[in-house]
Amino acid sequence: MPCSPAQVRALRLKIREILFGGARGGGKSETGTVWLGNPACGAKAHGAYRGLVVRENYTDLIAWLDHAADFYEGYGAAWSGMSQTFSFPSGAKIRAGHLDGPCAYKKYQGHEYQRILIEELTQIAREMDYLKLLGSCRSKYPELYPSVFCTANPGGKGHGWVRKRFISPAPPGTPIFDPGGNRIYLPSTAADNPFLGPEYWQYLKSLPDNLRRAWLDGDWDVLAGQFFPEFRESIHTCPPIEIPEHWERHISIDWGYNHDPYAIIFYAISESGIVFVTGEMTGTHTIPADVAARYLAVCPEPYSAIGDPSMWAKFNSPDSTAIQMQQAGAYNLSKGNNERIQGWTRVHEYLHRRKLMIFSTCRNIINNLPAMIHDEKNPEDAQKDSAIDHFPDSLRYFLMSRPLPTDPPKEEIDFVDDKSRRAHEAIQKLKKVRKKAGW
Repeated sequence: MPCSPAQVRALRLKIREILFGGARGGGKSETGTVWLGNPACGAKAHGAYRGLVVRENYTDLIAWLDHAADFYEGYGAAWSGMSQTFSFPSGAKIRAGHLDGPCAYKKYQGHEYQRILIEELTQIAREMDYLKLLGSCRSKYPELYPSVFCTANPGGKGHGWVRKRFISPAPPGTPIFDPGGNRIYLPSTAADNPFLGPEYWQYLKSLPDNLRRAWLDGDWDVLAGQFFPEFRESIHTCPPIEIPEHWERHISIDWGYNHDPYAIIFYAISESGIVFVTGEMTGTHTIPADVAARYLAVCPEPYSAIGDPSMWAKFNSPDSTAIQMQQAGAYNLSKGNNERIQGWTRVHEYLHRRKLMIFSTCRNIINNLPAMIHDEKNPEDAQKDSAIDHFPDSLRYFLMSRPLPTDPPKEEIDFVDDKSRRAHEAIQKLKKVRKKAGW
């Protein structure tokens, strides 16, 4: 049963999507178990009720099933390992499943579940898998409101899209109403769990700073395993400024056509060597010639266009993607360096030395960079994730073409015109504001 105000609100709330948790030890699994079982238990049990609980894979679900069996059997439920189902005396049923694999959601297509519990949502890498599962949450019974209850901690493969969907749009506890679905994030911390032992409290408090902030405080701005911990939106982004005409303009391209999109980033380079990300472009199912036409319409004469090395492969075609784009007018297109670890190191250097500034309008790169995590098998590399790595890859190709100077730039700068001077002054003013704020 619930034992904190946060848990009580989570159980009583009537909204399409609920994300409950944040910190570890907040009782989110117990709350989810009660939430999922409520329509099947007690005097108000509904015989037509069908519930579903899923995790990324079935192995991780076993611990939940052991705990749920103790709770549900108290209400007369019987567990069937063959059908992976709890059956209640009322006729209500709760099924267990997983999303292990890109086609796993198909097992639930055509089914009707009035309530779906998703354990550890951030372990699901792709938002698309979540959305497809959401399509099975519906009800033909007015008294059974269709809803999804998700538990999660910061970190994991799906941190980026979960944060974007539930955390960023509104303050905690505030409903989000938009065409994508009504949803809410309800934070829960270890302080909400009176049964948490002192040993676990001590463990959470002893963790390294970023991990402690994520697991103890439920801080979604700190990602456990974050590949670019030095990235801060407050430091590395700025409102769009007027770009002087003489600044170099560059482009980088990560190629994609079908399921994976192409990702193009536009750059401008200041006199002091700061790389400004001024724009971005993406899309799918667009032939190379049309992609070239699109970016040339925005930047007609780039100093360089650094392309994904895979664009030079022919794949049984007479002309490669790169050749087709060059024939369409992308004359300055050249092959990028795809050395991953060295490339990521270059991105780290630019962030650390604050030589990369991103216009606040470029939301793809701003959202994707902090969502990147370390590869488990090779911590020096970032984990490949087609949902978020196209713009970071595009950025990596470009920065590999621009080594940072060893010595800091001279303080005295000769400006070509007043527009260049104003741009420089805007940058310096922004730096002073951030320094005063302690950033």
